[in-house]
Amino acid sequence: MSQKRYGLLGRGISYSYSPEIHAKIFSENGIDATYSILDLTESAIPDIIRELREGRIHGINVTIPYKQIIMEYLDEIDSLTIKIGAINTVSVKNGRLIGHNTDYNGFLETVKTMGLDCNGKTAVILGTGGSAAACVRVLQELGAKVILISRTPKDIKRIFLKEDVRSYEDLKDIKGYLIVNATPIGGKNSIDQSPVSKEIVENFENAIDLIYNPEVTKFLSYSKNGKNGKEMLTKQALATEEIWQERKLGV
Repeated sequence: MSQKRYGLLGRGISYSYSPEIHAKIFSENGIDATYSILDLTESAIPDIIRELREGRIHGINVTIPYKQIIMEYLDEIDSLTIKIGAINTVSVKNGRLIGHNTDYNGFLETVKTMGLDCNGKTAVILGTGGSAAACVRVLQELGAKVILISRTPKDIKRIFLKEDVRSYEDLKDIKGYLIVNATPIGGKNSIDQSPVSKEIVENFENAIDLIYNPEVTKFLSYSKNGKNGKEMLTKQALATEEIWQERKLGV
């Protein structure tokens, strides 16, 4: 059997740890495969879709800014992913492209590892992209009172129809149990920035930053009990590989 080829589709993603994580999964589970960064413009997506359909690429992860855009190219989307409204994984089965969301798995495991009990408590999510959508679903299922923060709340309410969407200006009046940074602010391209001030973060008992590089962002440095997105990345990678390989794996 020839070596399989997988990759991460996104833009401005050279910082990603995904190739190393997937390489470790391949090595520890006897999988003959490669995983590469597909840092491409939106105009290149049809070419990637063609390679998937032709069997030259066997599966992809999808990240910023294509987690919602990619959905229009797929033949099928699993039930959980339909509820979330964004995908981060594409598998190929009998020539059909299927969308999945393993960010859900990764974020849920992160919350569990921190020992958080979100039931009945206020959780704020900064950002309204694909990763934020997965976080919303997890926290709602854990019983949290979820508030989404957007720079354009009126526009976003057309997408998140049932969610409580507010502006960054409203944040100064909110205190809660958990605040999640699901924006790219504070990552490798804006390392000296935080999406919100120290005073805002201190209004919450716990913080999660989905960014994992750098490991301690400015946002996380403001929190007394914070965690970065590295575990989320690792857990979603394992869940992704189990979809692609169609079996349970270890790491």
